[in-house]
Amino acid sequence: MFQKLKRRGLSYGGVGRRLKRGQQRAGLPMKGPHILRHTFCSHLAMRGTAQKVIQELAGHAGSSMTEVYMHLAPRTLKEAIRGLRTKVWHYSGTGLTESEKLKNDS
Repeated sequence: MFQKLKRRGLSYGGVGRRLKRGQQRAGLPMKGPHILRHTFCSHLAMRGTAQKVIQELAGHAGSSMTEVYMHLAPRTLKEAIRGLRTKVWHYSGTGLTESEKLKNDS
């Protein structure tokens, strides 16, 4: 993420200085530029983004670093189950047909 900024003439240190100034003006505790990356990944997880996608966007080499954020997506499991309860269209020899909803829909 910061490599792209550097190509545009903004270094990691430049981001840090601007962030520090903004935090001081807002009366916030000092955090380094890495907090931006952490916030980015956290918000992706909270919106249900797949772990592999977050891993790729964050540039994590392995999934263990990305797992830190996945506890922020508690609705993901419920949504996965809910997805099983929706109507599904499938092709039969006579055309598209709608399959039944799962029984005991809650």
